[in-house]
Amino acid sequence: MIKITIPKLGASDNSATVVDLLVPNGSFVGKDTIFAEIETSKSVHEIESETEGYLYYNLEIGREVTVGELVAIISQSEVHNREELFGSKKNQHEKRTSRKAALLIDKYKLDISEFDVAFIREKDVLEKINSPIEQLTLKEEDVIILGCGGHALMCLDIAIKMNLNVIGYLDDNKKDSFRGLPWLGLLDSIFKISNRELKPKLILGIGFLSNLKKRDQIYLKARQYFEFVNLIHPKSIVESTASIDNNSGVQIMAGAIIGTEVTLGQNTIVNSGAIISHHSKIGRTCHITPGACLAGNVEVGDRATIGMNSTIFLGVKIPSDTIVQNLSRVDEDL
Repeated sequence: MIKITIPKLGASDNSATVVDLLVPNGSFVGKDTIFAEIETSKSVHEIESETEGYLYYNLEIGREVTVGELVAIISQSEVHNREELFGSKKNQHEKRTSRKAALLIDKYKLDISEFDVAFIREKDVLEKINSPIEQLTLKEEDVIILGCGGHALMCLDIAIKMNLNVIGYLDDNKKDSFRGLPWLGLLDSIFKISNRELKPKLILGIGFLSNLKKRDQIYLKARQYFEFVNLIHPKSIVESTASIDNNSGVQIMAGAIIGTEVTLGQNTIVNSGAIISHHSKIGRTCHITPGACLAGNVEVGDRATIGMNSTIFLGVKIPSDTIVQNLSRVDEDL
């Protein structure tokens, strides 16, 4: 019997994925018959028989194999009992993983025994990660928060004070604990339930304070299918004449003051202690940071950031995508 192992694949690759098996298991093959193809990060390699005989595989399509691993045996006579060739495999039912799958399993602390396939690939892990949200039985009042960082915690505090029914969170980085809320999957897992008739409302708990374009993109993509809760801290002051669209994702933190006939655009954050005076208009996905003070009739374009403790004078216009630095004094249009 001739044992065939994985040869050295290159200077930097020590493993490869089986992409095709070219002859049936147990077939009689001639010398130099190509019977398998494996793929590294750089190229596809062919595995050949070293002599004629009956070929028996020790691998499957999709499995990751490493240099030196036994992948086939060529026998001069037919063999009907696999154990005669490869021994009694106590790990016959042990699950194997691709490199990418193993990294995801480790990152999200998944139980490998929960997978019902012998060889676990990246797509299998992603399906498992998405499954918690797909298994939800939703109620009309349910809310899911996107994110689990510092801004998400602030949003969650307000949601609790507003008696909202937050049932879990989505984030690309699973936390061991997020105020007792379960992790429901990756951020994009939300779209697994976008076609349901009954859908949860969302809270965008990722500030992206240095990249409001990214926050805007997430909001606009999800907004096609879901409504976003408005979070208004009970210890903020919002005049009754202020204009805020329902379910538009506006977030007003503790101590903020929103004056007479102020208009707040969708997905805008007015942070702790910020003041927006009468008749000012704030665009979509802006961030009015802690302690910022905007006088009356100020106009702020979309995705603008007004820095901490900065002052914007009466009637000043701030263009879209502008960042007003902390402690700034702006007394004319930018």
